[in-house]
Amino acid sequence: MTVLLELHDLSLAFGGLQVIKQLDLVVEEGEIVSLIGPNGAGKTTVFNLITGVYEPDAGDILLAGRSLCGLPPHKRTKLGVSRTFQTLRLFLNMTVKENVMAAPGSGSRCCGRRSSGTKSGRCTRSRRRSSPSSAGG
Repeated sequence: MTVLLELHDLSLAFGGLQVIKQLDLVVEEGEIVSLIGPNGAGKTTVFNLITGVYEPDAGDILLAGRSLCGLPPHKRTKLGVSRTFQTLRLFLNMTVKENVMAAPGSGSRCCGRRSSGTKSGRCTRSRRRSSPSSAGG
């Protein structure tokens, strides 16, 4: 299988609060992966790191072997990395695909709203497996 997304030794702290610590995750082509955990576990923060809303303090994010660290959200979107936000304001007369395509952003894609500079420069790498979910938190 081809590895599409890799998170290596990903870490992020907000002030003194360590929200993501040395996270490793590998997603291969054709896999369906989810991150699960209680509220406040850092699930949404992981998605914000992948989409460029936040930059990691350490670690690396690779898409098909290419580092995404330092790329702003709009450039990640052009590479196919995007997200949608949970909302109850769906168009009931439209299909799921049509609702996703109507999301704000570039055409059928939506990305994070802001990016911040990386604190530690280029990302570092390490390997440790973590559990996967797409529930926000």
